[in-house]
Amino acid sequence: MTSLINDTAAIAFLKELSAEERQELLSLGTTLPLAIDDTVIRQGQEQPALYLVLEGSLRVRCHSPYSVVEIGLLGAGDCFGEMNLLDPLKASATITGIEAGTLWKLERDAFQQFVENHPRAGVKLLTYFGIQLTKRMRRMEDQLLRCSERPTGFDYDY
Repeated sequence: MTSLINDTAAIAFLKELSAEERQELLSLGTTLPLAIDDTVIRQGQEQPALYLVLEGSLRVRCHSPYSVVEIGLLGAGDCFGEMNLLDPLKASATITGIEAGTLWKLERDAFQQFVENHPRAGVKLLTYFGIQLTKRMRRMEDQLLRCSERPTGFDYDY
């Protein structure tokens, strides 16, 4: 498993760190197997960790009492759970395995410990996560705009 982590160590947020910082951060986390239909995060539940997809793929869905919306797919090199590192509310989506693989998991407390011990690296990581969250917001705004532009079937004459 260590070679799998070392092979993918320069992906996602890890590429922002020096080799020493990256190795220390990786040592604070654990690897987990991912099976098809494994629910890693469930919307509305506590979610105190960051995940990095080393192998496999997952589906991201949000639900209401009336519908389920697929938000996207995650694969090797993608991370999730970073929102909770910044704002520890309950999970905003359900994330489920659709292809078997391996995840790397870092608990919030371990992340905070790393940031305290390596403030410059912490700034790099928080900046990376902020940029990723901004990109997601912009994609969602685009999707909302596209939905609002759909014809309603009504023909208005102004």
